[in-house]
Amino acid sequence: METIEKINVSVLKNDIKNLVEEQKNFKRLIKEANCIVKDGKVYWDPMHPSMAQSKAYWNGKKLRLMYAAYGLMRGKKFSQTENHYPEENHPLIQYIDQISKIIETYSKTEK
Repeated sequence: METIEKINVSVLKNDIKNLVEEQKNFKRLIKEANCIVKDGKVYWDPMHPSMAQSKAYWNGKKLRLMYAAYGLMRGKKFSQTENHYPEENHPLIQYIDQISKIIETYSKTEK
């Protein structure tokens, strides 16, 4: 029997969709976080806007790499995924190790 390596594109797509929903939530929290003053202390509900901004930033970086991995899994080049950069010196080339780890995570081996 030979082993076949399959890529779980549907699982990656679902994870991307979940991260996009989180990203929308973080963006909303940056603008609409509630400041509550209770017993002389300041509380933020549900989180401080700067924390939401930080999480949105790192979530956006992760999403960019996941989109690039999804494009590579579908046989596209970096310049086709993000078309405002030429292929020769595309900024995603410096993240190729992280992108290959994402691809390894979503690939499975079947017998």
